[in-house]
Amino acid sequence: MSSFPTMKMNSRFRGDVDDMYNVHGHAGNHCHEAILKGLGRIINSRSGNKPVQPVAIADFGTADGRASRSLINEMIDEIQTGLGKNQPIVVYYNDQPKNDFNLLSKTIQGCTK
Repeated sequence: MSSFPTMKMNSRFRGDVDDMYNVHGHAGNHCHEAILKGLGRIINSRSGNKPVQPVAIADFGTADGRASRSLINEMIDEIQTGLGKNQPIVVYYNDQPKNDFNLLSKTIQGCTK
């Protein structure tokens, strides 16, 4: 079993790109900054409190999960850095009923085949 490389989203201003850019073009980089800024506000509002309620992350239109994987991993890293490793995190994946959720499960587990 091999895993996908973990990649961080790069700023559109530097011209660097990664998997999310390759799949969805520049739109992924446009929302990346806004997502992390909003996440920063959530982390700031919860800092100093015991980690009771989970932080929820949702990916609507998931497909196989590869397009959002690097961003979700980056969000989890930010949450654990800001709120601690004990902070509960829930990730919701949503797509049409005919989506191949088997591929999504394999992506989440790091399987390439």
